[in-house]
Amino acid sequence: MVSPSRIETERLQGTRRLERLLEGWFEGDAEAGGSPGSVAWMFQRCGLIEVPAAGADEEAVLLAAIEAGAEDMTPAGDAFSIRTPADRLYAIEEALQKQNVPVRSAKIAALPSNQTPVTDEKVASQIMALIEALDDHDDVQNVYSNLDIPDALMAKLAAA
Repeated sequence: MVSPSRIETERLQGTRRLERLLEGWFEGDAEAGGSPGSVAWMFQRCGLIEVPAAGADEEAVLLAAIEAGAEDMTPAGDAFSIRTPADRLYAIEEALQKQNVPVRSAKIAALPSNQTPVTDEKVASQIMALIEALDDHDDVQNVYSNLDIPDALMAKLAAA
């Protein structure tokens, strides 16, 4: 079973090519896929701003983000990830820059409402191969997933 994913494409023709690609993955099983928008309810559309953590005062960045209208901020590796309402992303990015907060990236994203744990190596490998194939497809703009694969398993898959 594949965990629900959200795939975005701009063209109907691109959608038809994606359907053909997916038929190979699901061996023509019409029940395996869904209609356009069938998993959209499982994802929250929001803005994500990434701020480098190196040399940054976490409290000052959080305060500037909240004052600008951000919803949340979490550590993410070597950065802070700031979640914003989708329609306020660029206004909040500009407000942060005016407060001399360096912005590494700002984008609209779809975050899962719930995550599905995947701990089986074979299943995780198959799902990651599918996600990579979708991501590499010319007609796909973005692929979002609700997978929760442990870091150790992701590292093992990356090393393989």
